[in-house]
Amino acid sequence: MPELKEVDRNGWEDADIDWNNFGYADKAKETKRVNTPVASIDHERNAVRAEKRRRNLAWSEHTTKNEERDKRREKKMRKKKWLQTQAIKPPRSEDEGLGKGVHNEDDNKLDEDWADLAREERMAKKVKKGDISQKTFDAEFGSL
Repeated sequence: MPELKEVDRNGWEDADIDWNNFGYADKAKETKRVNTPVASIDHERNAVRAEKRRRNLAWSEHTTKNEERDKRREKKMRKKKWLQTQAIKPPRSEDEGLGKGVHNEDDNKLDEDWADLAREERMAKKVKKGDISQKTFDAEFGSL
């Protein structure tokens, strides 16, 4: 009861009540209560709980997925910290090149080629705008 949330309950004691002496005023309900074994009531309650769990299954799976995702994220962060302490660069992903974290001269040359191509494109745009002359452009990129 919300009214009793703030009340000190240290002095309260449960009353000793024999619930078998109490019964329904309705005779039909009372005979049903007396004749129904306690184990079947527990079985019914368990069946109701199982049905509720089944209805909430999608939510439970969602929670499980979130927990697994958090575990993966934590593992990834620990690996990242470990790599930083080892002073090793993390491996490159497959989208960035070889996909195995291997750096060789061909990769460096390829990176330089892409940088040159990007610089050439920027200069071509400047020629088109009129910021630099065609002669300057040809002098710098004529050999390519």
